[in-house]
Amino acid sequence: LDALPEPFPGFSLEEFIGSARKQLILRALETAQGNQSEAARVLGISPQAVHKFLQRSKPDFNWS
Repeated sequence: LDALPEPFPGFSLEEFIGSARKQLILRALETAQGNQSEAARVLGISPQAVHKFLQRSKPDFNWS
């Protein structure tokens, strides 16, 4: 719990959770060398969830 931020006025739990989710999915994809199914398995989510994340995030990242 020490690694979690202290809530403060204006803190957004939704933004914090979204950021953590993004970082974990990207880290899992890196560890799985881009294999979406393997990243999903490690995270305990469906491959479709990883694919959806990537589709929604395309404008945010340079995938080349």
